[in-house]
Amino acid sequence: MADTLPNIASVPDVDSAPAAKRTRLDVSPEHQSTAKGIDVFGNTVQSNSPRAGLPTLPLELLAEILLHTHSPPTVLAVSRTSSYFYRTLTHPTVSFIWRGVRKTCEPIPLPEPGDAWRGSEADYAAFVFDGGICELCKKKTSAMYVSFAARVRLCGSYYCRKTFITESLIDVTSQFLGQARRLIWVPYVESTRCFSPLSIMYANWPDNNTVLLRRSDWENFRCDPRTYMATQAGSDPTEATSVDSTPVAAEGTDARAAQVEGGQVRDPFLEQCHAAIQRFPKIMNLSVKLLDWKRAYEEKHRSVKTENESWARVLAGHEGWEFPDLLDSKSYGSLHRRKTHLLENIGWDDISPIRSAIEFELLERQARRNRQKTEASYKQRLVEVQKIYERMRSGTAEGINAPGSGSSSKIVLPPLTVFFKLPSVCTLKGQPDPDAVPPENNSAMTDLKSSALAASLISSDIRTWLVPVQSYLMGLLGYSGVWRSASQLKVAPLERVTARFLCRRCGRVGRQYRRQGCLDLQGVCSHVCKRVKGKGIEEKPREMQEHGGIGGNDNDDQYSKDAGEVEKKENGGKKKKKKKEKTLDWKVEVFQKDERAIALVNVVLKLLDLSDEDLRTASQLGELGGRIRCMTCTGWIVMDFETAIGHSHRHESMQIQLLSTSNPLALAIAQPNVDLPTTSTRPRLGFDLGLAERLMAPTYRALNLRNKDSYGCKHCLAVGEGNVVGDFEEAGKGMKKKGVRAMNLNALRSHVKGKHGIQDIRDEDIFCYTLVEGEQIEEKEKDDAWSLGTPPSCWGIGTDS
Repeated sequence: MADTLPNIASVPDVDSAPAAKRTRLDVSPEHQSTAKGIDVFGNTVQSNSPRAGLPTLPLELLAEILLHTHSPPTVLAVSRTSSYFYRTLTHPTVSFIWRGVRKTCEPIPLPEPGDAWRGSEADYAAFVFDGGICELCKKKTSAMYVSFAARVRLCGSYYCRKTFITESLIDVTSQFLGQARRLIWVPYVESTRCFSPLSIMYANWPDNNTVLLRRSDWENFRCDPRTYMATQAGSDPTEATSVDSTPVAAEGTDARAAQVEGGQVRDPFLEQCHAAIQRFPKIMNLSVKLLDWKRAYEEKHRSVKTENESWARVLAGHEGWEFPDLLDSKSYGSLHRRKTHLLENIGWDDISPIRSAIEFELLERQARRNRQKTEASYKQRLVEVQKIYERMRSGTAEGINAPGSGSSSKIVLPPLTVFFKLPSVCTLKGQPDPDAVPPENNSAMTDLKSSALAASLISSDIRTWLVPVQSYLMGLLGYSGVWRSASQLKVAPLERVTARFLCRRCGRVGRQYRRQGCLDLQGVCSHVCKRVKGKGIEEKPREMQEHGGIGGNDNDDQYSKDAGEVEKKENGGKKKKKKKEKTLDWKVEVFQKDERAIALVNVVLKLLDLSDEDLRTASQLGELGGRIRCMTCTGWIVMDFETAIGHSHRHESMQIQLLSTSNPLALAIAQPNVDLPTTSTRPRLGFDLGLAERLMAPTYRALNLRNKDSYGCKHCLAVGEGNVVGDFEEAGKGMKKKGVRAMNLNALRSHVKGKHGIQDIRDEDIFCYTLVEGEQIEEKEKDDAWSLGTPPSCWGIGTDS
């Protein structure tokens, strides 16, 4: 059987010389002083330190110093500072030091180990005072053993203590016909006070009738059949049998290990068990004494801790310091914790040498706290100024009239980063001054509502910022100087339908301008350029223009993210780590005129005999509906005015046709005897605004719609004489005949990209065989939950295949 208490530590080699220590590099050789001493082995110890220390002291002086500590933990700490102290203090000849501090330690002398302990005095001190790993949560703890006999160590968590009792211990009191306490000689929990140290009613071994064992120890004790023989043998390790008879005692044991002496069979295992049985009462007796000593130690520790905390409060009140700051300071906090651990009270003599250090540390803590409050106040003001900006964008800000460019009442605001730099906004949000005392009420919203001057200053600053921006953009459109008109029906150049711009730095547009693929004045002023680190920014717009993808990959809008596009690694299918995007400074010089969009608008205006200066032109163009047909594309591509502007980026020179006003599908009537089903009250070949966005939405309903084979490609429609569209396939069969086959949305996106070179599928590219609205699912409530996150990649949402 393995010993329950630690084995004897290996005795160091007395003939081995102590390891040479490296010379300190921060002390020059001419300033080093050599001190000599004699260690416990009689060897001369030299020290090259600037001044002599403990290693240079003779053993008698070192022992006298350590004996006056009256603290085994202090001696343990000294023995672990260097290899010299370890060899010196663990040598058997200096065991008197350990015995001396053991007999004089607080609050009462540590119990004598006696024959129950197999090891040195240093091992005994480490056994009592060292911490370890909690058996349940596996965290390091400085707590002593809960049970010294069973070697149970737990942290201070109530959960760990309760769980260990219910799951790791077993009550075997009723085993062996109620004789478990007499027959079980494996050390077990020695007292009922082990897990209830503050209990008044308790029973120690041997008066404790309850036998609590570890489940693992009980299994080992019960499963080994030889253990039963040792229990039956009791105090007699031999069984008397004749040589020619069957040795009952040796049954189940190794026959080679058994020895026959004088007609008796002597089993070495039974002899080991007999030694453990004889040693068991001594172990339990020592464990009970250690438990009583631990109880007295913990009571003393609580008392000293309370007294030191009370004294610290008195010190803080006397000096005018904050009590929590005093305990958290490095100088006093370490002294306070060390004194409490050694069961010593703190006095005024301990504070005098470190008073200046404490004062300096407390000043540093106060300055850091003030900086934190100031920074928190500044961040809060930034948040509230941002709320002001959002209210101005929505038109709900009271007292602020954001300027436009002329006759229109559109709100034109700069980007948020530029808005923060306006002089009035800088005054409103203030500066993070670490020396300033943070105000009690720093609400920028309250200041703005109560002050008409602040509102007028912000409006004035926005107008001042807008003047050079308007001048530059009007120069791009061919206007020089300031445009003025006395007519109320004329629109300013920057608010006309022909005022279309692109960012040549990133080529992206926001969600609001996704359909048009370009920006007006309001979009230019609120545009934010972002660039991924390591990627170019000049090639992106040109590539997007060639493939008709302007506005499709915008980081500000969530179109691609809503569609569930997920980048995967080739080998593992895991998501790639998204690269951080850097927000670039806003500059009006990075914008250029959108030639393709302006050319298309001019063609539409010419066909309708309208003028871009007229105030009523924008509303008349919005009433066109899906009457604009692209003649440059093959198939049947019809769209409304705003969608046509975005579609124009796919062609160098776009040719269009305006369909009949009374019946836009007069030229799209199918072949005879073919019924045209409708979608959303529109014929399936008509333009359905927002169809692509509804199908790509991150909801379960949209997922079900995407997976249906109900969609066709308008580019593949056969257009014959008289623009008659024919050769349709019956809905839902999913088999290609001679016309356009029905596909699900992901297959359609892959088809459009591979065959027609279109990166971003739009409303004008899709027609439906069946209805796409009114679809119901059983678990409709999951839509909102799923829309908050990214759809599972295994569903293939938004992929190109």
